[in-house]
Amino acid sequence: MFERRPKPAYAETWLPANFVIFLGSAATTVLWAFFNQTFEIIKQEDGLLEWSTFWAFFVAGSAFLYRALPGLRQSVRDHWFHVGVGLFALIVAFEEISWGQRMFGYLPDEIFLEKNNQIETNLHNFLPGFWLQWSFNAALIAYGVLLPLVSAIGPLGRVAAALGMQGAPAWLTPSFVLVMVMALFTPSGYSNEPIELLFAVGMMFSALDYVTPREKHLGWPTVLSSCALIYALSWIITLGLEAARGDQSEKIAEATQELEALIEEISAYKGYVGQSYGFSSRLHRFVSEDNMTILRRGAFQELMKQKGAPVARARYFLDPWNTPYWVTDRYENGYRRLMFYSLGPNRRSDLAAGASSGDDLMIIAIEEPVIPGQNPILRVD
Repeated sequence: MFERRPKPAYAETWLPANFVIFLGSAATTVLWAFFNQTFEIIKQEDGLLEWSTFWAFFVAGSAFLYRALPGLRQSVRDHWFHVGVGLFALIVAFEEISWGQRMFGYLPDEIFLEKNNQIETNLHNFLPGFWLQWSFNAALIAYGVLLPLVSAIGPLGRVAAALGMQGAPAWLTPSFVLVMVMALFTPSGYSNEPIELLFAVGMMFSALDYVTPREKHLGWPTVLSSCALIYALSWIITLGLEAARGDQSEKIAEATQELEALIEEISAYKGYVGQSYGFSSRLHRFVSEDNMTILRRGAFQELMKQKGAPVARARYFLDPWNTPYWVTDRYENGYRRLMFYSLGPNRRSDLAAGASSGDDLMIIAIEEPVIPGQNPILRVD
């Protein structure tokens, strides 16, 4: 059976972890509401929030397994659940960064290119958006809210203990309830990235409590040092990736040539391109869903054959960094523009984040003036 710890002192345990999570929630909400461009930049793929989420889940998974795996030899019942939670946290960590695919720029296997919603090497984006969101919510609510509640109810708690199922510490419930509310009632445009980070940090505090000796508490030093660690690691790897890229001039020239070939093809097209402002899509999806089959033949495909590029790069419209080309439709300064672009060497959408600087490679395919109040169908004549 589990050894229950003495009731933790308020200032020693309850306050530090919950304070940090509530502060994180407030900080990201303020950024979203009042400093939206900064918010958009830090929540980018492979940005500060994503790497912090990775490290928090990684620390959580490693800590759970560090204690639970040796314990399996003495009692499978008392430790199997934490082994499962540890494996879950590690898998989520590496899913978050697509198993290093964007970091190293390797070409995903065909099944990921064909079936994955983001054309990346991960499993969770095989799920439709609705099911993905509710799977996340279910894991959050079950581990952080329901299991602690069940454990506090006499008969149910004894059944859970007999099965070896133990959720987050009860003193973390306020934080998990907060994250649950944020997940269930996310404002439009807020993004799930901060919510995932807060869930990961809650998991990390739970794991650190699990490995802390029974006579001690998870106090301010451990809470603050663990947060400082994941923050520092996130900055180190972000800056390290920038430094490790080296000279990208050849690939930049290659991507520019491929974008120009796409422009050549779209210029030969006669027909409707889009019916509303503001759409932004991976080019492969745009071609498939909007029946723009003209882009599957002609200048771009011929160029890729001449260069001997991998077939998958041509078929799924991937740039030299094996990242999807994008198409976006924007209204700016009285003009409507259809643009093709590559995310560039950093493999992040600086254009979508509204960054004033970045390495996206963009080329305008169609540009036409717009009469105020009208939303005309964009067309190549």
